[in-house]
Amino acid sequence: MIKITVQLILLISFFTNCYSPPQNIPEKEKETHFTEMVDSIMELSEDLGMIYTPEMAKKSSCQLINIGDVEVCIPLLTGMQNCYDNPKFKNRIDQLRTEGNIIYAYFMNDSLIRVAHKNPNYIVVSDCIKVFSLDKMKDFDFPSKKLDVTYTATTSEYKKDIFNKAVDIVDDKLKLLEIDQPVIIDEYQPHKNIRTAVLLMRSLLENKETYTIMVTNVMSIKRRLLYFVYYYNYVGPESLAFAKSKSDFFGLRIIKLNTVL
Repeated sequence: MIKITVQLILLISFFTNCYSPPQNIPEKEKETHFTEMVDSIMELSEDLGMIYTPEMAKKSSCQLINIGDVEVCIPLLTGMQNCYDNPKFKNRIDQLRTEGNIIYAYFMNDSLIRVAHKNPNYIVVSDCIKVFSLDKMKDFDFPSKKLDVTYTATTSEYKKDIFNKAVDIVDDKLKLLEIDQPVIIDEYQPHKNIRTAVLLMRSLLENKETYTIMVTNVMSIKRRLLYFVYYYNYVGPESLAFAKSKSDFFGLRIIKLNTVL
């Protein structure tokens, strides 16, 4: 029990604070330290059973995409498929594409894919990951020092004054959300090359209220700009914790798969 408690503290600390490697060591050793830290976090997640776990990822598999002339490896997760290569799904997904964006992948939950196959008008926006970039930026050098400015520009249109902290979410405050107007409920930095905003959106679907979590990430990978968003239905604090952990896991896997030691 004591061991698990200590592990939990370390895990929460890692995911809620900026990653900071030991100081006064060579850059090469910092990279090695980060890789070891990611492996440890993945092992801890399995022990704790609290977040998206390693066995839910196809560790040796990835999909290659090209951001301009730079090749980037995107992880494949067990129980999810990239449906953007399927013309039937691509047309639906493109209905939600913002002009000027390049969508590289749209991973969907296997069970929801079966539902979508049966309903030609169904667009999956829960338990799915959209990976994309900006067409005008695909060939530009994008070091991590540019992240803060880009993140601010990306999130500036969203309100963040309804909720002071993510833990403030309760049913009466959910009613304060305007329909189809996402609100930022949390912001953090899971890695020095990633900036994350957690948004919550209230929607009406066939006269039924639904709440969607959108964990939006801006990252610098191989000195190129990349975005990914993880969508998940909000049904309580547990769903929020799961959505953040799965998004963090995906982002850290991208970093690890594209880090040459």
